[in-house]
Order: sequence, then C-alpha cells, then structure tokens
Amino acid sequence: MNTSLSPTQFWILAAQAQLEKINNPFELNLIALREVVGQIRPYTINEDAGFYQIVNYLYQNGLTVIIQAQKNIHSAILFINNKPCIVLANPNQKYSELWLSLLHELYHILFEYENLQIQRYHLSYDGELLLSDNLADFFAEIMLFDPKKLNLFYRYAYKETEFNQQAVDNYIHPAILLELLIKNNPPIKIKTAFKQFNNYKLSSSQSLKAFFFPYWERFRP
Repeated sequence: MNTSLSPTQFWILAAQAQLEKINNPFELNLIALREVVGQIRPYTINEDAGFYQIVNYLYQNGLTVIIQAQKNIHSAILFINNKPCIVLANPNQKYSELWLSLLHELYHILFEYENLQIQRYHLSYDGELLLSDNLADFFAEIMLFDPKKLNLFYRYAYKETEFNQQAVDNYIHPAILLELLIKNNPPIKIKTAFKQFNNYKLSSSQSLKAFFFPYWERFRP
C-alpha cells in the first residue's frame, strides 16, 4: 500500500505541527477580529512592520497566523485546540497577496465560522470556483478599496500623479492599489498604461523579515 503523502497533505501536516507547538494561549475574540478588519487598510502603508503589527494583534485575540510556503495553495484555515488558525502560503511572494489572502481567510472565520467548526479546515486555491471563496475575494478587495471609487478611478489611473494621490488619500499602499486595478479587468488601454507602474510592484520579502523572530515568542510566560 502506498502511504506516501501528497505535497498538499504534507503541507497541512507541517502547518498543524507548527501551530500545535505555538499553542496560542489567548481566547478567540471574534468581536475584536471584526473590529480590526475595518482598520487594516492604513497598516498596509508600512511595508516593514504593518503586516507584523496586525498579525500580532490577531494573535492576542486568539487567532494565530503563520507563513508556510506552497506553490499551489494561497492560504488555509486549520483548527487547532478548537480555534481557527490561518496559514498563508504566499505562492507568488507579493506584498499585495499577503493582505488579500489574510482578509480572504478572515472573511471565512467571521462569516462562516459554524461551517468551519464542522469542516475543521479550509483550503483556498487560485481560481477557486466555490461561491464562498468568490465572496471572500470580494470582501478582501472592498476592505482595501471602495469598488465604486475603483471603477471611477480607471479613467485616469494611468496618470502617475493621480495614482499616487489616490493611494495617499485612501491610506493604502500603492502596490495594493495597483494589484486591485489590474485584478478587476480594466480596459486594454489602462492595462497597457499600467506597465509604467512596474516599480510599484512589491515583494513580500521585506514585510516578512520580522517573522524571522517568531512573534508568538513575545507572549511566552
């Protein structure tokens, strides 16, 4: 009998082992998680520490977030000690992807918690067709930028001064604004014009440097 594990199974087991070792001691506070979701956007501006600060806050309210690379998965939710935990695979190593994936999984936790308790885990793949994942994607986007504003912005988004001003006015990192503009299928002219903004595309490596020291160790007795 072939008992070898698939890459996905191995990834899940490795994440479970790490999360069990972390063993978050804080009680899950769904009310606090709901409150922080609406306050996340300004933290994206700080590419060095913003993501780390949000993850620390989530941990202190019972939700552990870890980074564990995997190419064919975006993120997952695993239940450890009867509490949900988020695993971000970050397959494309993009700064914008960290925030979109985190908010995607927060949607599942905040709005589908009872189903998650039954299922015990959830995997989010690229191009997932499930209605709940499409809703989670939409939720992540609207938490970062008003879709009505985004539609209006297409008319002049290719102007760099306007692009920068929109990022400043809406307290969002330019790399995320660019990702949302491209992701929502703008006209061909705008797609071509976006090539001039390649320097705004940002890797996740800088923001993940803080994870070299496990943030959960700060809370050990």
